[in-house]
Amino acid sequence: MAADFPVAVAVQGDYETRLMMVEPETTMDELCAAVAPFVVGRFVPEHPDKTMRIRHQNRPELIPRDARVRDVLVPWDPVELLFV
Repeated sequence: MAADFPVAVAVQGDYETRLMMVEPETTMDELCAAVAPFVVGRFVPEHPDKTMRIRHQNRPELIPRDARVRDVLVPWDPVELLFV
């Protein structure tokens, strides 16, 4: 499959939103892993004692870690990567 699903990701503590192109089969854990190398340890500190989690922007509930992008997001959905 092609990485043709755009997701706007804002990382907790960072100053900008990043556009990530992922495959629709990508899980939330895989989305976190795809974003981390661009931000964690560069623009925000590492948090080895915490887990990276995704939620819809401005919503309190976290998306399950094994949820697939195609099942819980629509293209261009703004999400937040949090350290919990």
